[in-house]
Amino acid sequence: MAQDNYNLYDMDDLEDAQGSDLVKKLRAKIDEMSKFAKELEKENSSLKAGERKRSVASVLESKGYNPKIAAFIPGDLDPTEDNLTDWLTEYGDVFGGPVQGQEQEATQAPVQHQIHAQQRMDAAEGNSRTTITPDVFARIEEAQSEDELLAILRGA
Repeated sequence: MAQDNYNLYDMDDLEDAQGSDLVKKLRAKIDEMSKFAKELEKENSSLKAGERKRSVASVLESKGYNPKIAAFIPGDLDPTEDNLTDWLTEYGDVFGGPVQGQEQEATQAPVQHQIHAQQRMDAAEGNSRTTITPDVFARIEEAQSEDELLAILRGA
């Protein structure tokens, strides 16, 4: 009956029975490897979160949104561009993004604002000699070199 209570898998009894350091060394190694695995899991999670944040921010910026919106995108949403585009189509107007059908107007608004600002400055200075058109700003943005930019600014 006394042998029925003896558990062959009880490590403490095995250690005492064998009288060796092998079990202690194995336990120490297992603990060390477990700690190492936990550190790697933590680092992996951190890196994945950072990569997700960067990829989401990149897509948001390419769509004309503030990258801080990334904090409001659900964590379970796969951060592919298609998924984020779908999410932005549904919720983007909440964050001040373009409403469907108004994407073109949203890109032209800054140019129109610049034109009006330039016209007000010219009027204030008494200069009516310059006529700013949307074409000028488009040409400035498309300039490939400093010489092209200077030629546009000189009115050539």
